[in-house]
Amino acid sequence: RRAEWTDFEDTLVATSDEASPTQVEARVRSRAALILDTYVPWWYSDPQGGELAPLLRVCIDLIRPLDLDQKVSDSVLGSSIVHLACYYGEEKLLHERLTKRIANLTRTQDLRTPLMCSLWQENTAVVRMLVEAGADLLAESKFHLTPLLVASTSGVEESFWHLFEALAKTDSDLSDKQLARGLTDPRASHSCAENGYQAMLEALVQRTPKLLTQPVNKRTPLQTAAAANQVEVIRYLLDYGGTEVVAAEEACSEAPDNAFHCAALQDHVSAIEALADGIARIDKVGRQFNSETLRRLVNARSKSGFTPLMVAALSLIHISEPT
Repeated sequence: RRAEWTDFEDTLVATSDEASPTQVEARVRSRAALILDTYVPWWYSDPQGGELAPLLRVCIDLIRPLDLDQKVSDSVLGSSIVHLACYYGEEKLLHERLTKRIANLTRTQDLRTPLMCSLWQENTAVVRMLVEAGADLLAESKFHLTPLLVASTSGVEESFWHLFEALAKTDSDLSDKQLARGLTDPRASHSCAENGYQAMLEALVQRTPKLLTQPVNKRTPLQTAAAANQVEVIRYLLDYGGTEVVAAEEACSEAPDNAFHCAALQDHVSAIEALADGIARIDKVGRQFNSETLRRLVNARSKSGFTPLMVAALSLIHISEPT
């Protein structure tokens, strides 16, 4: 990295004696473009940029005078600059040069769009710019990421709400297949449940009630929350969904485990307590051992033949304190 930076400085020095300013400018920009083409993939894998970050930012500054639209249309480098600008919130680079076509470029290796890049970070201003420019709100990457799934994973609330409102305005014009990549995508609600983004989860569930119990990878949202020890989310799902959520747990024949199995496997005592308290409240019994529903769930056998207590006992092999 140090050699690359020194080499770049040498290029500046070597061109400073050139007679033509145009030749100097062309050579420096060419060198900056080469460095970016080489290191852009690495920069994606290291958000902080490390020692190389100053070099890459200088290169972006040097290329900035170029016509962004022209560069994007004929070069992989151009699309890389746009994606980087969105990821790092470079508003100045995007201002007045952002078109609908640029906002929807997917030339990165995994077909990520600029909107997806901006949603990973706290770049709400860039998110707004992209949405207003006509970015595809339902785009899907090579690995089936959508803007909503990225927003519900990153947890940047302001960006999530802006995207949520934009998607809500287009719902009536979408087909069922398109809706499945938008506000009815169960992966988004599961991501919120897993990461503890309760406010986001509430918004998704209240708009699409079936998300309360819709499984992903053979797990219900309650099971996802239990496996991640998201106690507040467990309480919300049981309080808001009530008997519907509990019935889904009992009827989930495709699932290898119920929520108690998921919590016991990870030794999540607080999750088990939240599940027991919530189910007892739904059954309207004063004490947990009076709940028939709770008794059925804690004695249910998984497809492997284990009860939650057996799962907890087996986990003692790997943990220091018992459940």
